[in-house]
Amino acid sequence: MIIEIKGGGFINKGAQLMLQTLIAEKNWFSDDCKFVMHMASGSFADRNSCQLGHLAWLHTWNYLPAAILTDTFFSCLSRKVRKKYNIWLKNEIEGVLDISGFIYSDHFGPKPCNRMADYYRQLRNAGAKIIIMPQAMGPFENPDVKASVLEIIDAAELVFIRDEVSFGHVTELAGRLERIVYAPDFTLSLMGVEKEEYNNLKDRVCIIPNEKLFKSHTIDKNKYTGLLNSIVSFCSEKKIKPFLLLHEYGKDNTLVGGLAGEISESLDIVSESDPLVLKAIIGQSKLVISSRYHGLINALYQSVPVIATGWSHKYEALLNEYDLGDYMISDYDPQSIIHMMADILDSAKSGTLAQTISLENQKRKNKLNEMWQRIETVMQT
Repeated sequence: MIIEIKGGGFINKGAQLMLQTLIAEKNWFSDDCKFVMHMASGSFADRNSCQLGHLAWLHTWNYLPAAILTDTFFSCLSRKVRKKYNIWLKNEIEGVLDISGFIYSDHFGPKPCNRMADYYRQLRNAGAKIIIMPQAMGPFENPDVKASVLEIIDAAELVFIRDEVSFGHVTELAGRLERIVYAPDFTLSLMGVEKEEYNNLKDRVCIIPNEKLFKSHTIDKNKYTGLLNSIVSFCSEKKIKPFLLLHEYGKDNTLVGGLAGEISESLDIVSESDPLVLKAIIGQSKLVISSRYHGLINALYQSVPVIATGWSHKYEALLNEYDLGDYMISDYDPQSIIHMMADILDSAKSGTLAQTISLENQKRKNKLNEMWQRIETVMQT
C-alpha cells in the first residue's frame, strides 16, 4: 500500500517530529505499506534517510504548473525504472496521512485549502483513503476557505482535530459528523535522545522563540525584548541560566540575530538538527517558555512546566486542556511573566504541576490508542 505523508518536513522541528512519529508507528499499517512524500519536501537525501519514497508531485501553493510538469515527466518513465529509484506517481497513491499541523484556516488564506481540496477530491475519486491527522483548524470566515475545507472534510475518511477551539470551528462549518473526532497531538510516544554535549543545559530555563509572533503582529520587537529581559533578570536572581532553543533555524536565527544587543545579558543559543535530541533537551529543562506549539508539546509530554506565548488559538487551547491557562501570556506585561515564573519554580507548586500534567498525558495516551485503532480499521477495510 502506497501512503503519502502530507505536511511533514525536515526544517521545522515540529513537522519533522510528526513525520518521525508516523514512521515509528508504521506497525499500525499493512506489512507492505510504503510511505512517500512529495518532491518539495526536503531533498532526495532527506527522504532516503527516512526510507521514504519520492512522490512525483509538488505541494506548492503558487506553482501548480510545476507540479503538473513533474507528474508528466515522471509518468514518461516505466514503472520498472521508477521503482528502482523509489519514485511514485499521484495515481499510485492509495492513502494519505495529512500531518499539516495548522494550515486549513483563514490565517493562511484560500490557496492552501483550494489546492488540497482539489488534490484530495482527485485522490478520493481514484479510491484513495484520506486521513487528516490531529491538527488545529479555523477560523473559517473567508467564503473560499469555507468551501474548500468542506470539500477536504467530505473527501476524508477521518478528520482528527486536536483542540476544542478548532473542533468548534470545524463542527460549526460541517456539522457533527461521525468522521470528525477529537485526538491530541500524536507525538507523545516518541522518546527524546540525550546527547552528552547538552548536559550543561540540564535544569535551566529554555526559551523557544517564533518569528510568527512578529509576522502576525501579536507583539512588537520592543515588547518582546522587554519580555526576554524580564526573564533574564528573574533567572539571574534565582541563579538559573536561561538559554534560547531554535525550533526552525533559518527563520528563528534571523529573529534572534535581530535582537542582538537588545538583551541585557548574553544568552546561549542552541540549534540542533535532530528533533529527538531537541525533545531530550526540552525534557531536562526546569521550565520551558515557548512561542512554538511543539516546543510546548515536547515539554508537556515530558511533564515539564511551561509558559506560552502564541499567535493563534492553538496555544491557549493546549494550555487550557492541561488546566494551565494561567500560564498563557496575553498582555506581555513583564511583571506577569515574573509572577508566572515565581509560581512555577516554587518548590511546593512544582510537584502539583507535574502531577496535573502527568494525569492529562495519561488521558491523551488512551485517546491516541483509540485513534490508531480507528486508523488501522479504516486502512484495512
